[in-house]
Amino acid sequence: MSTLPDLVPVEQMALPTVVHLVNEFGDEPRRAAGESANPYPQLELPPMVAATTDELVALANRLHPLFADPTKASAALNRLAGATGLAHLLDERCRLVWHRTTGSDALTAAAVTTLLEFVDSHGPSRLGSCAADACVDVYTDHSQATNRRYCSPQCHNRTRVARWRNRHTDRERSR
Repeated sequence: MSTLPDLVPVEQMALPTVVHLVNEFGDEPRRAAGESANPYPQLELPPMVAATTDELVALANRLHPLFADPTKASAALNRLAGATGLAHLLDERCRLVWHRTTGSDALTAAAVTTLLEFVDSHGPSRLGSCAADACVDVYTDHSQATNRRYCSPQCHNRTRVARWRNRHTDRERSR
């Protein structure tokens, strides 16, 4: 008779928290935004998930590539899920609940289960990295048209204004 290893339920992060984690703690987004020397912000973690700043930075750096290249998201998420011993088990009300191996990384499990569910529901193409020239922040696309390309309206507007200025500058030069 085989027995399951000791498992504990996973406390998931909210999806906006995962995105915030990657954008505010990841080395690449902080460098692109010129925020490398700034202090790290507060992050609302699930009650039973504790993490140091170094652990948050390390996780953000592991998650950023999932958004930057969603075609590799499933393989990367599967690797991270395997590292925390994630399993879907039924609870006493016969609902599927994520569990992780006792002693495994609760922080990674909290973020990865959230991303696994998002990708399962919406597909990996809904993960993205900002298309603005000087931004590498990440986002999740919830638009009906599935055509989001920017992390925020500010990046979208800055890009549109820059294109408009470039067009008008080019017209002025050609006169």
